[in-house]
Amino acid sequence: MATIQVQAPLGDLSFSHSGREVKVSGNPDAVMDWKRQRDGVLYGAFGHIFRQNNCALSDVCAMLLDVYGPQRVTLSDSVQKQCSEELRSIPKGAIP
Repeated sequence: MATIQVQAPLGDLSFSHSGREVKVSGNPDAVMDWKRQRDGVLYGAFGHIFRQNNCALSDVCAMLLDVYGPQRVTLSDSVQKQCSEELRSIPKGAIP
């Protein structure tokens, strides 16, 4: 499981990615704002529409960096390494 921390405008969020799914927890107002944004159109690493229940870690990182900006997203070295590996080729099932 990989975890990404975000300092969202309405409070801190924690995104946990496992398998092909991401879950979010944190400040209730920030989570509600995240759900509002999620229900709009967000994009993954390869330009496809982001789906919370079917995503690679690189999709989560790309989407969060786009939504919140690099100054608000904390990526550990292990997350960065995994994203780099995923971005070398399109993961199976990443683009329906």
